Amino acid sequence: MAFLVWRVNGLVVGVTALIAAAAAVQGCGGDDGTSSDFNPPGKGGSAGAAGSAGSAGKAGAAGSAGTAGKAGAAGAAGATGGAGGAAGAIDAGPDAPADGGPDVDAGCTKDTDCTATPDTPYCQISTGKCVPCEEGVAQHSCANGKACCAGECIDTVTDVANCGACGQACVLANAQVGCAASQCVVTSCNAGFADCDLVAANGCEAAEGGCVCVPGATEACYTGPAGTENVGECKGGTRTCDASGAAWSACAGEVVPVADSCLDSLDNDCNGVVNDGVAANAPGCVCVPNAVAACYEGPPGTENVGPCKGGMQTCVASGLGYGLCEGEVLPVLDVCANNVDDDCNGAVDDSLDEDGDGWKRCDGDCCDRVGPVCSDPKLVNPGAFEVAGNSVDDDCDGTVDTVAGACDSALSSNSSAAMDYAKAIDLCQTTTESPPLAQKKWGVISAWLQRPDGTGAPVAESRAIRGGFGNVIVPKKGARIAVLSTGNAADLNDGSPAYAAFQGGQNKAVTSGVPSDWLAANGNNFPNAPGCPEPQGGTTAYDPVMLKVRVRVPTNAQSFSVNTYFFSSEYPEWVCSPYNDFFVALLTSGWAGSPANPTDKNLAFYDPPPAGAPYYPVGVNLAFGNTGLFRQCLNGTTGCGGGSVAGSTNVCQSTAELAGTGFDILNPVSQFAGDPGYCGTNNMLGGGTGWLTTTGNVVPGEVIEVRFAIWDTGDPWYDSVVLLDNFVWSVNASQPGTGG
Repeated sequence: MAFLVWRVNGLVVGVTALIAAAAAVQGCGGDDGTSSDFNPPGKGGSAGAAGSAGSAGKAGAAGSAGTAGKAGAAGAAGATGGAGGAAGAIDAGPDAPADGGPDVDAGCTKDTDCTATPDTPYCQISTGKCVPCEEGVAQHSCANGKACCAGECIDTVTDVANCGACGQACVLANAQVGCAASQCVVTSCNAGFADCDLVAANGCEAAEGGCVCVPGATEACYTGPAGTENVGECKGGTRTCDASGAAWSACAGEVVPVADSCLDSLDNDCNGVVNDGVAANAPGCVCVPNAVAACYEGPPGTENVGPCKGGMQTCVASGLGYGLCEGEVLPVLDVCANNVDDDCNGAVDDSLDEDGDGWKRCDGDCCDRVGPVCSDPKLVNPGAFEVAGNSVDDDCDGTVDTVAGACDSALSSNSSAAMDYAKAIDLCQTTTESPPLAQKKWGVISAWLQRPDGTGAPVAESRAIRGGFGNVIVPKKGARIAVLSTGNAADLNDGSPAYAAFQGGQNKAVTSGVPSDWLAANGNNFPNAPGCPEPQGGTTAYDPVMLKVRVRVPTNAQSFSVNTYFFSSEYPEWVCSPYNDFFVALLTSGWAGSPANPTDKNLAFYDPPPAGAPYYPVGVNLAFGNTGLFRQCLNGTTGCGGGSVAGSTNVCQSTAELAGTGFDILNPVSQFAGDPGYCGTNNMLGGGTGWLTTTGNVVPGEVIEVRFAIWDTGDPWYDSVVLLDNFVWSVNASQPGTGG
């Protein structure tokens, strides 16, 4: 029933529209009315005002009769609709069926209403229209795999506006586009552009003419000079087109010419010749292999002088250098008196003192200039001493590092020859006061056994040459040591001379003055250890003995050392007393360098740190200062004899070396009134220093004198002994004095 009403209402409205149309034909139309689609049935409204006759509208859904509109040129009769909308004019156009049957465009309610239009087979209920498809409605999808895009069936495989998906338009830079297989493609490039990389996404990305190659393509390449490929080390490689198609990569794997290196024996510059890079300053290249060149390896200015001449040399196969200079004659040291200019300096048989050491080659100097023979020529000549271990023939005797052996093995113990005592302390080489230069070597010129003031001879028992002293002490070097004593120079087991007790001592009834130069340098007073009383007895030396040696110093020596060992029976009771025995080692030298020798010439002193006064003369009073140099003794009380300064020592290390010396007797008997013999538990007869080292500085090549003297002070009692051995030269200056 509702459907019939809708159709009737529509017909009524349509008739009204036809009347209006007729009026329009007659030229009586009013204002244009707007036609509207027919709305579905709704509540009727009041009649609308008449509108002008217009174009026939499509029939709308039934509604209340609207007010008639004025006739217009194309307006449909308007009608104010109810809830369903205004009534539209009946379409009087060509869409209306001629037979007056149902009009599809008039609205649909189901898909079968759209069978008459195959391109729009589906009824869109919300609009009453037949449509090709309806998005989101599975039953109204497109056929043949097309996609429903905005109500139209679109082939997204080929459609440039919807390529691959609805609304996905193909827009590529500088390009005409197409859609193939749902992908945007470049069909052609705009003028002035090119697609080098064949990537559609960036369109025609390059300027026209910018495409060089196909991305990923490869080809053989070689960038070296023409004619060098496959010569020597050179070979071609491969290059690859980059992803943009705009450039080739570098030529990978190729080897191009480089400067020849003579370090590898290869044809690096690919010219067909190995190691010919000398002209290009190639690494290691010195010459062209097998080339021959003149040569001379002598000092400048000597070629073609005297016998000297050049030779020829051939480049080795590697180009690294030349072989030997064949046929050359080089300068050599002049052969003395051969009438040939051997050194090619323009003078025959000239012998120069090139190092200024006073010796020429013809005088026996075996090294007058720096070279493989020596690095310091002025220290090498016949006047030098042989320095062990320096691989130099220092004394030019034809042998290297050959040090003379001992010279004291056959010496008699009671020898009276002073030169024997020089040998006993290992001064083996001798010379004369003024020899010819060729014989001017270092050595002992002369020696004396005297009293300290240089007058008269000492008593025979006061000096000896021994193979050792006591049961433990042996020579520091060689087979013998020199022994000087204010008593007998003998231990408990010796003969020639035989042992005599040191405690109490031996009065030899011999006196003399002391060395005058030493005394004057000390203000005409005997020096003593700090804190000890002035020595008594004036300047008289009791039971004295002195060994003096006169020696030419080696031309390479700046100092010497000698080992000394002092014993005294004054330990412990007469330590730091007015009666202490003296030992001096006086050096007379022209040395003016640094460190300076003592002004009083005495090297037998100890300078405890810090350097400088006070000084300790080598003697029993080394024990008073706990210097650590009087160490073969018993620790305990010292200075318990009358007039001595009481003290104690705690730096004695042992008494082992006193065994058999005569200073090792325990609990010695007192020899005089007021003489305690020993000090309580410190009950050994005497003590000693152990081996000490005494050093002094000298001028190379000068003549020196060394005096070793020992004497009793104040009286002839309580004897002392000094051992001397191992006189050694040094090329370096020393710190003068005596130490452990």
